[in-house]
Amino acid sequence: MSDATDDADDGQSRAEDADGESRDGGELDAEELDRADLESIVAENPEAVAAFVERLDAVTEFLDVVALGESALTDEMVVELAGTASTLAESA
Repeated sequence: MSDATDDADDGQSRAEDADGESRDGGELDAEELDRADLESIVAENPEAVAAFVERLDAVTEFLDVVALGESALTDEMVVELAGTASTLAESA
């Protein structure tokens, strides 16, 4: 192939690679996918996207519970430290 043909191939849109793989077989980076590519992937796989969103919701809910537990633990530790400080102040 000539250099001009190679350059034309390199300039082709990634839309035909909307299956999640680049031409060399590797995974595409998020930067390589533009909005049109993403929309075509969603249109071709609505069930997979819905399942992904449901899993993402579950992960978000789990992280919210972990954050709440961390806040509760932190409050308990503050109360305990305040009690220790009071005991030390009384004994001094």
